[in-house]
Amino acid sequence: MKKLITKSMLTMAGLAFSFCTMAQTEVFKVLASRGKNTLADGSSVFAGKKLSATDVIKVSDGSYLGLIHNTGKTLEVKEPGTYKVSELSSQAIAKSSSITKKYSAYVIGELTKAESSDIHANYQKNMKVTGSVERAVGDLTKMILPKTSNIINTVNVVSWPKTPKATSYTLEVSNMMDDVIFTKETNDTSYSLDLSTIKMPIDQTILLKIKANGLEIAPESYLLKTLVPSKAPDVFADKDQLSKEFAEESALNYMMKASFYAQNNLFLDAKKSFEAAIKLEPTISEYKSAYMNYLAKNSLLQYYPYER
Repeated sequence: MKKLITKSMLTMAGLAFSFCTMAQTEVFKVLASRGKNTLADGSSVFAGKKLSATDVIKVSDGSYLGLIHNTGKTLEVKEPGTYKVSELSSQAIAKSSSITKKYSAYVIGELTKAESSDIHANYQKNMKVTGSVERAVGDLTKMILPKTSNIINTVNVVSWPKTPKATSYTLEVSNMMDDVIFTKETNDTSYSLDLSTIKMPIDQTILLKIKANGLEIAPESYLLKTLVPSKAPDVFADKDQLSKEFAEESALNYMMKASFYAQNNLFLDAKKSFEAAIKLEPTISEYKSAYMNYLAKNSLLQYYPYER
């Protein structure tokens, strides 16, 4: 009888421990929050907050929550109402896979860090590391690109800041021997470069320059290296998987894609994904801050296109 009582007590203690562990285990992390979002006890739900399986969230009218599951799957909550985290978790688990967690750490880090001081500190730090200096206006014509980056898609939109008094611009594409293989004159400050229309070099590496016509301004060169499946199979495999998992049009899905592109030095696609996320949710400060941080890391914060 004594052994039976002891066994029952141990079982109950084990169940109690399991319940407490489940209650304390982080199921979601809040990546972005707009409006009045609270837990059942009235405490605020903010970016960086951890949610456990036993939590209940109250989302007010006009509010927004961007969540990331511990499997790496993203989830947006836009409709007002009361939500059990355990039920939201079931939705995420049903759609999750191993690839999502691989790129979720970047998103979590960027969306939950401190904002303004970190952004400007990163910018100044990277300016020193790269040896970049602020040149006088008109010294060089620049593009909104790092000096070296990768590309993975056939069509890539390149852009540059407007140069005062320029009559037009000429985009020049060269090989590593500086032989010009493509030119295009335009009045715009961007151009959709289709690599299928260019005779690409064997090494799949090109140099870009943008010339301000009508002015005697020297252009800078920017190196773009085209990734190919035979030399970067993991990158292409991840890209295909992410495209399938994040096909739905949502800001958080674009943030996950931006994470993938950023970690593989695919600047043009990362930039495009960040801006797509902000376009879908223009009032979410966390998405804007993440984009600012990314530009700062590449010494390009001066080209941030939104109000700060």
